[in-house]
Amino acid sequence: GTLTANGDLALMLDPSYTPVAGDYFILAEFAALDPGSNPNLVLPALGAGFGWNTGFDNGYAFAQITPEPGRAMLLTLGALLLALRRRR
Repeated sequence: GTLTANGDLALMLDPSYTPVAGDYFILAEFAALDPGSNPNLVLPALGAGFGWNTGFDNGYAFAQITPEPGRAMLLTLGALLLALRRRR
């Protein structure tokens, strides 16, 4: 049916869960999203190095764990600097 969501849509994780980049959670499944909907996704903190990618796509409200871009960028920059230093 049609999803009408104007409050909190929360994801609660088991305390023993260990976040892994790429883990995907389906929060809701629907045939259509009411255009007047304005849900507030409430997601738990994941810890250093991880963030959330969320959205509504193909009849699903989803949340996916992703590596934080800042950390990936710093690692890439560090590797480039090491490679440049070794060339000299």
